[in-house]
Amino acid sequence: MEVYIEYAIIDNLAIDFLLLKLARKSLKLENKNLPIFFAACIGAAIAVVLPLFNLSNGFLYVVKIITGALLALLSGRFRTVREYVLCFHAFLFFTFLFGGATAAVFYFIGKDFNALDFSYNAEISLGAVLAIAFSVFWISERIIVKIYRKREISPFLRKCTIEANGEKIELSGFIDSGNRLFHKRTGAPIILCSPKIAEDMRNKGMLLGSDGEVMIFSTVGGKSAMQIYKLDKIQIYNGQSPNTIYNVMIGFSPKEFSDGGEYDLILNSSMA
Repeated sequence: MEVYIEYAIIDNLAIDFLLLKLARKSLKLENKNLPIFFAACIGAAIAVVLPLFNLSNGFLYVVKIITGALLALLSGRFRTVREYVLCFHAFLFFTFLFGGATAAVFYFIGKDFNALDFSYNAEISLGAVLAIAFSVFWISERIIVKIYRKREISPFLRKCTIEANGEKIELSGFIDSGNRLFHKRTGAPIILCSPKIAEDMRNKGMLLGSDGEVMIFSTVGGKSAMQIYKLDKIQIYNGQSPNTIYNVMIGFSPKEFSDGGEYDLILNSSMA
């Protein structure tokens, strides 16, 4: 197995940088590029020097663990020792994840890859290896964002059932303190649904016999218009017991909600 030194430098510099970014992001730690880049440079230098000592796999593994602890320490500030320990463990986790993903790809294309020292045959394109690393980084970063987003909104999610024209749909609702829309004539709170739910309501015949009405309301960008309809009722569950509201309107949002399908309705703040 031939290994070019420029491959080792670029590989380790880029991958250590990505690993440290993910480790700190997963723990919501300060994530500044300069200290992370400095730590990655140290990691790349160690990776280049290590093969010169012809270490056994066991001792090489120990040195890798110690190096990881050093890189985590140099990657930025920590408020407590616990934060540092968690960052180090996160760095190890993402290291195994990157190595496993790369080993899997190399296995399927029939090429040699040593996950311990991240070395591979020189005939493999450097761009291909970095493409794997950046793909894993991109996917991992989005999973982290999604997990934190779900944790932030989960206390405000409620199981809901809306009914109109004798038909009903079970949905997930999000209690939004920013939704303070009320019907001017009746004082009924207005909930919002996505275009997909609006289409489901039409297909179920829930809007038959109702032309609805157009409501004009003010936004940061100016005036906007929205079609609203009267519901027979909405049931909002908090545990097993539903809170039934009869005097409620539903408005059709012109675009899908931006939270990746976490909820179908934006409930009125008065429904908290």
